Amino acid sequence: MMVHLFGAKSSPACASYALHKVADDNETHANQETLETVRGSFYVDDCLKSVDDVDMAIRLVKELDLLLKSGGFHLSKYVSSLLSEICESDLSPTIVYLDFDRLPVNKTLGVFWNADSDNFVIKVRLKQKPAARRGNLFMASQIFAPFSLVQPYALPVKRLMQQLCEMNLGLDDSIPEDMEATWHRWVQALPKLEDVTLPRCFMPLENAGSIELHCFSDACETGYGAVCYFRIASGSSWCCQFVIGKSRVAPFKALSIPR
Repeated sequence: MMVHLFGAKSSPACASYALHKVADDNETHANQETLETVRGSFYVDDCLKSVDDVDMAIRLVKELDLLLKSGGFHLSKYVSSLLSEICESDLSPTIVYLDFDRLPVNKTLGVFWNADSDNFVIKVRLKQKPAARRGNLFMASQIFAPFSLVQPYALPVKRLMQQLCEMNLGLDDSIPEDMEATWHRWVQALPKLEDVTLPRCFMPLENAGSIELHCFSDACETGYGAVCYFRIASGSSWCCQFVIGKSRVAPFKALSIPR
């Protein structure tokens, strides 16, 4: 065979290897920043990159395109504020005909990025399912948020699924009335996730004097979790930025709260 099959288990590794090979072959004459972008900013075939200023971004776009062309790759579907520097045919289809007063919302690796506000946002595509284990599992699996941003909202439904498993209910069996009421309250609140936003940039303050990482954790009989924040100070100004959160339902096998 002269090509790799699309969708094979090895495809992501092969794609990454091919990109890295292009960087290695051009090690001696390509810009170091461009080489590092190829090696560290690609996820399979998506590149996510942020730089400090406009001139650097324009230069990077041109050099990255030139470098990858040497390996037979053509970059396209750009989403950027530097639209005038990119060929229209290479822009993402959602922004070819763009109202420049308001940039669009675009999906990146399953997370939505509002390029206008520079925030990560959550878009709910609500598909109602019956109040049974199968419907519960389907709707819970639709929740994908950046950096576990909505774990406090997702944990209760995971706990509900665990309780239904403990009761040995079938996938399509009706659930008890009290649990069904909990389920419906959870579903009705689901659209409110669209009000949740997360700044893409960790550093809203210029010339940060100190950066502290604050982590908190807690546990109870039904679940446990942890969350981390940056506390960034600049002179007399300071702010806190959410970094990441994790949570799990407590395992079937009983553990002590400290454990």
